[in-house]
Amino acid sequence: MIVGSQKCGTTSIFRLLRGHYDVGASYIKEPQFFEAEYHKGLEYYRSMFMLGAVTLEARVFNLVIGYVPTRIYELLPHTKIIVMLRDPVRRAHSAWSAFRRMRAGRERYDFDTAMYEGWSDIQLNRFDWEGNYIPNRDPKGGTYENIHVESGFYMHHIRRYDTLFRGRIFVGTLERMKREPQAFFNELTDFMEISPISVSEAPLENAAPESIDVYDEYPETAGHLKSLYRHSVHELSVWRGYDFVQEWGYE
Repeated sequence: MIVGSQKCGTTSIFRLLRGHYDVGASYIKEPQFFEAEYHKGLEYYRSMFMLGAVTLEARVFNLVIGYVPTRIYELLPHTKIIVMLRDPVRRAHSAWSAFRRMRAGRERYDFDTAMYEGWSDIQLNRFDWEGNYIPNRDPKGGTYENIHVESGFYMHHIRRYDTLFRGRIFVGTLERMKREPQAFFNELTDFMEISPISVSEAPLENAAPESIDVYDEYPETAGHLKSLYRHSVHELSVWRGYDFVQEWGYE
């Protein structure tokens, strides 16, 4: 189960793996079962998938909705969790840009203002209770709340899964998938216990145009975001035993 994060290559992974003969992918990439349809039960959830030895879905907001990990564990305690990440500053810009580009009127502010609004009201446990999430839920995906900044505190969100699924969590980065696609997918298919696939280049889909660099275009805002995320990135590196600090430049 791919649980996040938004704008980190999850669509590309899902679309590539759903063609694997061992994978029974969900009919739509992002079922909203665990956040909003949990009361419909296991058989309803199973009806969302094609046949396969391994099921796969990719609801990226499952990483930040606090009550979801417990529901997954209650229903499917042996699930393997896949988390995709990238430099959180670049992720925040990409998410903001995607909403501006794809949802007319959804993103009200320019990037500087949207990020200021986000870091002025950081509530990392904002959606720990369903009653806080559902009234602000966008049926087309995600929430009407501004969570661009909050979503980048990866370690906080991952801890909920680590408590329940320790030893069954794969963490990858968009940067590595681009840089070493074959090695990345070898590790991912090994984690999923399915046969390997041949990949010559990263199969990027649903990717926002990278016409600007957020650090060049918005240096003050990007710098402040980086300072907010630095501790979380260091924690993530210690927890995973992988140098995200160097990967993303958070020394």
